Amino acid sequence: MSGTSIALEGNYTLIVTDEAGNETKISFTIDHTAPAIKGFLEGKSSYLEVTPTFTEGVSTLNGKPFVTGTKIATDGDYELKVTDKAGNETIIRFKIESETGHRDRY
Repeated sequence: MSGTSIALEGNYTLIVTDEAGNETKISFTIDHTAPAIKGFLEGKSSYLEVTPTFTEGVSTLNGKPFVTGTKIATDGDYELKVTDKAGNETIIRFKIESETGHRDRY
């Protein structure tokens, strides 16, 4: 039906047929889900080291390309951003601190 809105996540194929019977097909995906990042504890922002992993998207660590599964152990403040093909993104800000008593090991 012309003008029908589609908002639910999923894979769709739109088929448009004109009066002469000519068809045009367009396939598309609706994705509103941000990428999941593993390797962090809920509520914690300071670590001795972390090894973040994710299964989709491209990522940056402090604005530079980052590869999933790479260990981060150098002291400092970090921002990890993962963006999927649909433009959804997850951002985690954390700190690596090697000083005893100011860290949570994961």
